[in-house]
Amino acid sequence: MTPMALLLEESRAISTGSKSVARNSGLRHTKPALAGKMEPNEKTPPVAEDAKVPTFPEIPFTRALVVDPTAEDGQAKQVPQAIAHRGYKAMYPENTMSAFKAAVKVGAHAIETDIHLSKDGVVVLSHIDQDGTLKRCFGVDKKEPMPRLSELLEYLAMPEAGHLWLFLDVKRDDDPEELLSLTRRTIDHAETAVRKDNGQAKPWKDRIVVGGWSEDYISLITKMFPGFGAALIGFSVKYARQFFEVPNLGFNMLQKILVGPIGSRFIKDVRAADRPLFLWTVNDEEWMDWSINKKVDGVITDDPKLFLEVCKRATDGDFEGPGGHYGSRGRRQVPLRRKAKLYAQIAWAQILIFVMSWYFFASLKKQHGRKVDK
Repeated sequence: MTPMALLLEESRAISTGSKSVARNSGLRHTKPALAGKMEPNEKTPPVAEDAKVPTFPEIPFTRALVVDPTAEDGQAKQVPQAIAHRGYKAMYPENTMSAFKAAVKVGAHAIETDIHLSKDGVVVLSHIDQDGTLKRCFGVDKKEPMPRLSELLEYLAMPEAGHLWLFLDVKRDDDPEELLSLTRRTIDHAETAVRKDNGQAKPWKDRIVVGGWSEDYISLITKMFPGFGAALIGFSVKYARQFFEVPNLGFNMLQKILVGPIGSRFIKDVRAADRPLFLWTVNDEEWMDWSINKKVDGVITDDPKLFLEVCKRATDGDFEGPGGHYGSRGRRQVPLRRKAKLYAQIAWAQILIFVMSWYFFASLKKQHGRKVDK
Protein backbone atom coordinates (compact mmCIF):
# COMPACT_ATOMS: atom_id res chain seq x y z
CA MET A 1 0.00 0.00 0.00
CA THR A 2 1.35 3.43 -0.95
CA PRO A 3 2.02 6.11 1.69
CA MET A 4 -0.89 8.20 0.36
CA ALA A 5 -3.20 5.19 0.53
CA LEU A 6 -2.15 4.65 4.13
CA LEU A 7 -2.86 8.29 4.95
CA LEU A 8 -6.28 8.07 3.33
CA GLU A 9 -7.05 4.90 5.28
CA GLU A 10 -6.06 6.53 8.56
CA SER A 11 -7.97 9.71 7.80
CA ARG A 12 -11.02 7.60 6.97
CA ALA A 13 -10.76 5.90 10.34
CA ILE A 14 -10.47 9.29 12.03
CA SER A 15 -13.32 10.98 10.22
CA THR A 16 -15.64 8.11 11.08
CA GLY A 17 -14.20 7.19 14.44
CA SER A 18 -14.82 4.87 12.61
CA LYS A 19 -18.28 5.86 11.25
CA SER A 20 -18.68 3.90 8.03
CA VAL A 21 -21.87 3.13 6.16
CA ALA A 22 -23.07 -0.46 6.18
CA ARG A 23 -25.48 -0.47 3.32
CA ASN A 24 -24.68 -3.83 1.75
CA SER A 25 -22.31 -5.45 4.23
CA GLY A 26 -24.69 -7.36 6.45
CA LEU A 27 -23.69 -5.08 9.32
CA ARG A 28 -26.22 -3.04 11.20
CA HIS A 29 -25.88 0.74 11.15
CA THR A 30 -27.78 2.76 13.73
CA LYS A 31 -27.36 6.19 15.22
CA PRO A 32 -25.43 5.80 18.48
CA ALA A 33 -27.37 6.29 21.68
CA LEU A 34 -25.21 8.43 23.91
CA ALA A 35 -24.35 7.52 27.46
CA GLY A 36 -24.19 11.11 28.64
CA LYS A 37 -25.17 14.61 27.61
CA MET A 38 -21.75 16.17 27.48
CA GLU A 39 -18.35 15.86 25.94
CA PRO A 40 -15.17 17.06 27.65
CA ASN A 41 -13.69 20.44 26.88
CA GLU A 42 -10.75 22.19 28.50
CA LYS A 43 -12.92 23.57 31.32
CA THR A 44 -14.79 20.40 32.15
CA PRO A 45 -13.75 16.89 33.16
CA PRO A 46 -14.46 13.95 30.82
CA VAL A 47 -17.54 13.01 32.88
CA ALA A 48 -20.62 14.88 33.99
CA GLU A 49 -20.42 16.61 37.37
CA ASP A 50 -23.11 14.40 38.87
CA ALA A 51 -21.43 11.22 37.63
CA LYS A 52 -18.59 9.28 39.14
CA VAL A 53 -15.23 9.45 37.44
CA PRO A 54 -14.75 6.16 35.54
CA THR A 55 -12.25 3.88 37.23
CA PHE A 56 -10.38 1.06 35.57
CA PRO A 57 -7.98 -1.55 36.93
CA GLU A 58 -4.31 -1.60 36.03
CA ILE A 59 -3.45 -3.76 33.03
CA PRO A 60 0.10 -5.01 33.62
CA PHE A 61 -0.19 -7.61 30.86
CA THR A 62 -0.08 -4.80 28.28
CA ARG A 63 3.15 -3.16 29.44
CA ALA A 64 6.45 -3.08 27.56
CA LEU A 65 8.66 -6.15 27.86
CA VAL A 66 11.86 -5.84 29.88
CA VAL A 67 14.64 -7.67 28.05
CA ASP A 68 17.63 -6.54 30.11
CA PRO A 69 16.94 -5.35 33.68
CA THR A 70 20.67 -4.82 34.34
CA ALA A 71 21.67 -2.59 31.44
CA GLU A 72 24.99 -0.75 31.79
CA ASP A 73 23.38 2.69 31.87
CA GLY A 74 21.17 1.67 34.78
CA GLN A 75 18.04 1.89 32.65
CA ALA A 76 16.22 -1.38 32.03
CA LYS A 77 16.22 -2.24 28.33
CA GLN A 78 12.68 -2.76 27.12
CA VAL A 79 10.72 -3.19 23.91
CA PRO A 80 7.05 -2.57 23.09
CA GLN A 81 4.76 -5.51 22.65
CA ALA A 82 3.92 -6.51 19.08
CA ILE A 83 0.18 -5.96 18.57
CA ALA A 84 -1.11 -7.40 15.30
CA HIS A 85 -3.39 -4.86 13.60
CA ARG A 86 -6.48 -6.87 12.62
CA GLY A 87 -4.21 -9.89 12.56
CA TYR A 88 -1.21 -10.33 10.27
CA LYS A 89 -2.73 -7.83 7.85
CA ALA A 90 0.43 -7.41 5.78
CA MET A 91 0.11 -10.98 4.51
CA TYR A 92 -3.52 -12.03 5.04
CA PRO A 93 -7.01 -10.52 4.67
CA GLU A 94 -7.64 -8.35 7.72
CA ASN A 95 -9.93 -9.40 10.55
CA THR A 96 -10.04 -13.03 9.45
CA MET A 97 -9.17 -16.15 11.36
CA SER A 98 -6.31 -16.84 8.96
CA ALA A 99 -4.83 -13.41 9.77
CA PHE A 100 -5.24 -13.95 13.52
CA LYS A 101 -3.67 -17.42 13.42
CA ALA A 102 -0.78 -16.16 11.30
CA ALA A 103 -0.13 -13.37 13.81
CA VAL A 104 0.10 -15.94 16.59
CA LYS A 105 2.43 -18.09 14.51
CA VAL A 106 4.94 -15.29 13.88
CA GLY A 107 5.03 -14.37 17.57
CA ALA A 108 2.67 -11.44 18.14
CA HIS A 109 1.98 -10.65 21.78
CA ALA A 110 -1.53 -9.33 21.17
CA ILE A 111 -4.23 -8.89 18.54
CA GLU A 112 -6.15 -5.71 17.79
CA THR A 113 -9.52 -6.07 16.09
CA ASP A 114 -12.72 -4.14 15.40
CA ILE A 115 -16.15 -5.10 16.67
CA HIS A 116 -19.50 -4.46 15.02
CA LEU A 117 -23.02 -5.87 15.23
CA SER A 118 -24.42 -7.96 12.40
CA LYS A 119 -28.02 -7.45 11.35
CA ASP A 120 -29.05 -10.43 13.46
CA GLY A 121 -27.37 -9.05 16.58
CA VAL A 122 -24.12 -11.03 16.55
CA VAL A 123 -20.79 -9.41 17.47
CA VAL A 124 -18.56 -9.75 14.41
CA LEU A 125 -15.01 -8.64 13.63
CA SER A 126 -14.92 -6.17 10.77
CA HIS A 127 -13.69 -2.75 9.72
CA ILE A 128 -15.94 -1.91 6.81
CA ASP A 129 -15.33 0.59 4.03
CA GLN A 130 -17.38 3.73 3.64
CA ASP A 131 -18.85 2.23 0.47
CA GLY A 132 -20.39 -0.47 2.63
CA THR A 133 -18.52 -3.38 1.08
CA LEU A 134 -16.16 -5.90 2.63
CA LYS A 135 -13.55 -5.66 -0.12
CA ARG A 136 -10.91 -4.23 2.22
CA CYS A 137 -11.57 -6.89 4.80
CA PHE A 138 -11.23 -9.84 2.47
CA GLY A 139 -8.94 -8.70 -0.29
CA VAL A 140 -8.88 -11.21 -3.13
CA ASP A 141 -10.05 -14.17 -1.05
CA LYS A 142 -13.83 -13.75 -1.01
CA LYS A 143 -14.36 -17.19 0.51
CA GLU A 144 -12.95 -16.15 3.87
CA PRO A 145 -15.94 -15.84 6.23
CA MET A 146 -16.46 -12.87 8.53
CA PRO A 147 -15.48 -14.20 11.97
CA ARG A 148 -17.53 -13.75 15.09
CA LEU A 149 -15.97 -12.53 18.30
CA SER A 150 -16.89 -15.86 19.86
CA GLU A 151 -14.75 -17.68 17.26
CA LEU A 152 -11.70 -15.57 18.06
CA LEU A 153 -12.17 -16.07 21.80
CA GLU A 154 -12.47 -19.81 21.28
CA TYR A 155 -9.18 -19.78 19.37
CA LEU A 156 -7.43 -17.59 21.97
CA ALA A 157 -8.41 -20.15 24.62
CA MET A 158 -6.37 -22.83 22.86
CA PRO A 159 -2.88 -23.65 24.20
CA GLU A 160 -1.10 -22.23 21.13
CA ALA A 161 -2.71 -18.81 21.66
CA GLY A 162 -3.22 -18.79 25.41
CA HIS A 163 -0.45 -16.25 26.00
CA LEU A 164 -1.97 -13.49 23.83
CA TRP A 165 -4.17 -10.63 24.93
CA LEU A 166 -6.82 -8.85 22.87
CA PHE A 167 -7.54 -5.18 22.14
CA LEU A 168 -11.13 -4.52 21.08
CA ASP A 169 -11.71 -1.36 19.04
CA VAL A 170 -15.36 -0.46 19.65
CA LYS A 171 -16.61 1.18 16.47
CA ARG A 172 -19.16 3.98 16.51
CA ASP A 173 -21.53 2.62 13.85
CA ASP A 174 -23.83 0.69 16.19
CA ASP A 175 -25.90 1.55 19.22
CA PRO A 176 -23.11 1.56 21.83
CA GLU A 177 -25.13 0.10 24.68
CA GLU A 178 -26.36 -2.78 22.55
CA LEU A 179 -22.93 -3.46 21.06
CA LEU A 180 -21.14 -3.38 24.41
CA SER A 181 -23.85 -5.39 26.13
CA LEU A 182 -23.72 -8.15 23.51
CA THR A 183 -19.92 -8.05 23.53
CA ARG A 184 -19.86 -8.55 27.29
CA ARG A 185 -22.38 -11.38 26.99
CA THR A 186 -20.23 -13.03 24.32
CA ILE A 187 -17.14 -12.79 26.51
CA ASP A 188 -18.93 -14.15 29.57
CA HIS A 189 -20.25 -17.09 27.58
CA ALA A 190 -16.81 -17.79 26.11
CA GLU A 191 -15.22 -17.68 29.56
CA THR A 192 -17.68 -20.25 30.90
CA ALA A 193 -17.20 -22.52 27.89
CA VAL A 194 -13.42 -22.25 28.05
CA ARG A 195 -13.23 -23.12 31.71
CA LYS A 196 -15.53 -26.09 31.25
CA ASP A 197 -14.08 -27.56 28.05
CA ASN A 198 -10.41 -26.59 28.05
CA GLY A 199 -9.63 -25.92 31.68
CA GLN A 200 -8.52 -22.36 30.93
CA ALA A 201 -8.41 -20.63 34.30
CA LYS A 202 -7.16 -17.17 33.28
CA PRO A 203 -10.17 -14.82 33.17
CA TRP A 204 -10.80 -12.71 30.11
CA LYS A 205 -10.55 -9.52 32.16
CA ASP A 206 -6.84 -10.29 32.40
CA ARG A 207 -6.56 -10.72 28.64
CA ILE A 208 -8.87 -8.11 27.10
CA VAL A 209 -8.61 -4.32 26.81
CA VAL A 210 -11.65 -2.39 25.53
CA GLY A 211 -10.97 0.72 23.47
CA GLY A 212 -13.33 3.67 22.99
CA TRP A 213 -13.03 6.83 20.89
CA SER A 214 -14.78 9.34 23.17
CA GLU A 215 -16.08 10.07 26.65
CA ASP A 216 -19.51 8.53 26.14
CA TYR A 217 -17.96 5.21 25.15
CA ILE A 218 -15.42 5.28 27.98
CA SER A 219 -18.28 5.86 30.44
CA LEU A 220 -20.24 2.93 29.02
CA ILE A 221 -17.18 0.67 29.14
CA THR A 222 -16.66 1.31 32.84
CA LYS A 223 -20.35 0.56 33.41
CA MET A 224 -20.57 -2.61 31.33
CA PHE A 225 -17.05 -3.99 31.76
CA PRO A 226 -16.23 -3.69 35.47
CA GLY A 227 -12.84 -5.22 36.16
CA PHE A 228 -11.69 -4.87 32.54
CA GLY A 229 -8.94 -2.53 31.40
CA ALA A 230 -9.71 0.22 28.90
CA ALA A 231 -7.96 2.69 26.62
CA LEU A 232 -8.89 5.87 24.81
CA ILE A 233 -8.32 5.55 21.06
CA GLY A 234 -7.30 8.95 19.79
CA PHE A 235 -5.66 11.23 17.26
CA SER A 236 -5.76 14.50 19.23
CA VAL A 237 -3.24 15.11 22.00
CA LYS A 238 -5.27 18.00 23.40
CA TYR A 239 -8.40 15.87 23.63
CA ALA A 240 -6.52 12.90 25.09
CA ARG A 241 -4.98 15.00 27.86
CA GLN A 242 -8.42 15.51 29.39
CA PHE A 243 -8.52 11.81 30.25
CA PHE A 244 -5.46 11.79 32.51
CA GLU A 245 -7.79 12.12 35.49
CA VAL A 246 -9.49 8.80 34.67
CA PRO A 247 -7.55 6.30 36.82
CA ASN A 248 -5.55 3.66 34.94
CA LEU A 249 -7.05 4.51 31.55
CA GLY A 250 -4.58 3.65 28.79
CA PHE A 251 -3.99 5.56 25.56
CA ASN A 252 -3.99 4.15 22.04
CA MET A 253 -2.77 7.02 19.87
CA LEU A 254 -2.14 7.55 16.18
CA GLN A 255 1.65 7.45 15.92
CA LYS A 256 1.91 10.17 13.29
CA ILE A 257 0.50 12.87 15.57
CA LEU A 258 3.11 12.17 18.26
CA VAL A 259 6.08 13.09 16.07
CA GLY A 260 7.29 16.51 17.17
CA PRO A 261 7.54 18.49 20.43
CA ILE A 262 3.84 18.33 21.33
CA GLY A 263 3.77 14.58 20.91
CA SER A 264 7.05 14.11 22.75
CA ARG A 265 5.70 16.04 25.72
CA PHE A 266 2.54 13.92 25.71
CA ILE A 267 4.57 10.70 25.68
CA LYS A 268 6.64 12.00 28.59
CA ASP A 269 3.52 12.89 30.57
CA VAL A 270 1.90 9.51 29.88
CA ARG A 271 5.04 7.82 31.14
CA ALA A 272 5.09 10.05 34.24
CA ALA A 273 1.46 9.11 34.92
CA ASP A 274 2.41 5.44 34.54
CA ARG A 275 -0.25 4.80 31.91
CA PRO A 276 -0.08 2.22 29.13
CA LEU A 277 0.62 3.79 25.73
CA PHE A 278 0.05 2.04 22.41
CA LEU A 279 0.69 3.48 18.95
CA TRP A 280 -1.18 2.82 15.70
CA THR A 281 -0.50 1.95 12.89
CA VAL A 282 3.30 1.61 12.57
CA ASN A 283 4.57 -0.16 9.46
CA ASP A 284 7.83 1.59 8.50
CA GLU A 285 10.96 0.17 10.13
CA GLU A 286 12.21 3.66 10.93
CA TRP A 287 9.05 4.50 12.87
CA MET A 288 9.22 1.11 14.57
CA ASP A 289 12.72 2.08 15.79
CA TRP A 290 11.34 5.47 16.83
CA SER A 291 8.57 3.80 18.83
CA ILE A 292 11.05 1.53 20.58
CA ASN A 293 13.21 4.53 21.51
CA LYS A 294 10.15 6.32 22.90
CA LYS A 295 9.60 3.36 25.25
CA VAL A 296 5.93 2.92 24.49
CA ASP A 297 4.16 -0.19 25.71
CA GLY A 298 2.78 -1.56 22.47
CA VAL A 299 3.05 -1.02 18.73
CA ILE A 300 0.03 -1.84 16.59
CA THR A 301 1.32 -2.93 13.20
CA ASP A 302 0.18 -4.71 10.06
CA ASP A 303 3.46 -6.68 10.09
CA PRO A 304 4.18 -8.11 13.55
CA LYS A 305 6.97 -10.32 12.19
CA LEU A 306 8.86 -7.31 10.85
CA PHE A 307 8.37 -5.44 14.11
CA LEU A 308 9.80 -8.35 16.10
CA GLU A 309 12.83 -8.35 13.79
CA VAL A 310 13.30 -4.63 14.45
CA CYS A 311 13.02 -5.27 18.20
CA LYS A 312 15.76 -7.88 17.98
CA ARG A 313 18.00 -5.50 16.09
CA ALA A 314 17.31 -2.69 18.55
CA THR A 315 18.26 -4.87 21.51
CA ASP A 316 21.42 -6.26 19.90
CA GLY A 317 19.86 -9.68 19.59
CA ASP A 318 18.77 -9.95 23.23
CA PHE A 319 15.10 -10.14 22.36
CA GLU A 320 13.17 -13.28 21.51
CA GLY A 321 9.45 -13.24 20.83
CA PRO A 322 7.08 -16.03 21.84
CA GLY A 323 7.10 -17.39 18.29
CA GLY A 324 10.83 -18.16 18.33
CA HIS A 325 14.04 -16.50 17.14
CA TYR A 326 14.03 -13.65 14.66
CA GLY A 327 16.85 -12.87 12.28
CA SER A 328 18.79 -9.72 13.05
CA ARG A 329 19.35 -7.38 10.13
CA GLY A 330 22.01 -5.45 11.99
CA ARG A 331 21.92 -1.76 12.82
CA ARG A 332 21.74 0.61 9.88
CA GLN A 333 21.78 4.33 9.30
CA VAL A 334 18.77 5.96 7.69
CA PRO A 335 19.81 7.82 4.51
CA LEU A 336 19.12 11.54 4.59
CA ARG A 337 16.80 11.37 1.58
CA ARG A 338 14.78 8.58 3.18
CA LYS A 339 14.57 10.50 6.45
CA ALA A 340 13.39 13.62 4.64
CA LYS A 341 10.71 11.60 2.86
CA LEU A 342 9.49 10.07 6.12
CA TYR A 343 9.17 13.42 7.86
CA ALA A 344 7.50 14.95 4.81
CA GLN A 345 4.91 12.19 5.01
CA ILE A 346 4.42 12.98 8.69
CA ALA A 347 3.91 16.67 7.91
CA TRP A 348 1.30 15.90 5.25
CA ALA A 349 -0.34 13.37 7.53
CA GLN A 350 -0.65 15.85 10.38
CA ILE A 351 -2.22 18.42 8.06
CA LEU A 352 -4.66 15.86 6.69
CA ILE A 353 -5.48 14.58 10.17
CA PHE A 354 -6.07 18.13 11.42
CA VAL A 355 -8.55 18.75 8.61
CA MET A 356 -10.32 15.40 8.89
CA SER A 357 -10.53 15.62 12.68
CA TRP A 358 -12.86 18.59 12.36
CA TYR A 359 -15.48 16.24 10.97
CA PHE A 360 -15.11 13.87 13.91
CA PHE A 361 -15.34 16.56 16.58
CA ALA A 362 -18.13 18.35 14.73
CA SER A 363 -20.13 15.13 14.83
CA LEU A 364 -19.54 14.87 18.59
CA LYS A 365 -20.60 18.49 19.01
CA LYS A 366 -23.77 17.84 17.02
CA GLN A 367 -24.61 14.76 19.09
CA HIS A 368 -23.97 16.41 22.44
CA GLY A 369 -25.13 19.93 21.66
CA ARG A 370 -22.05 21.64 23.05
CA LYS A 371 -18.47 22.48 22.27
CA VAL A 372 -15.94 19.68 22.19
CA ASP A 373 -12.37 20.74 22.81
CA LYS A 374 -10.07 19.24 20.22
